[in-house]
Amino acid sequence: MRKALSILMMFALVAGLLVACGKDGNGKEGGEESGEESKEEKGDPRAEKVKKRIEEMFEVMESGQDADIASFVVYKGPDKKRKWKEVCDFEKGGDRIVVGNAMDEIEKLMKLGEPEFVKFFTQKDGDRELLIWELKAGGKKKIVAMLDVGGTLALVDID
Repeated sequence: MRKALSILMMFALVAGLLVACGKDGNGKEGGEESGEESKEEKGDPRAEKVKKRIEEMFEVMESGQDADIASFVVYKGPDKKRKWKEVCDFEKGGDRIVVGNAMDEIEKLMKLGEPEFVKFFTQKDGDRELLIWELKAGGKKKIVAMLDVGGTLALVDID
């Protein structure tokens, strides 16, 4: 059961990376063919809110409060009633895997150095709208995708 859950979580992570990169399952760029549409949002009032939430997430990571980071991560586990609709709950065992994977990605990004927020844009993923910041850290471009989950901005993926 644990191995199946791990495989499922890896699949969700890979799918999330493809979405954040703007690629469909066939490696094609997102757009009309893949059903995804990216749009740069200059002057979008959500840009500042998403930026602030990402900065808060970094602060919580630096504090070492693992359980607190769960409220920054969208639930992507097997429970279809919760998937993409809630943030993680560190008290739930399956959520810890999602949170642990997210923490690994956040830590990798933070180790690159102070991030520079370069560009904000949105991308449709089915009926969801991803709110994305392109960051530059340590000379590398990184994409941080967030989702509004019931009024809370939650991390979907870092690529």
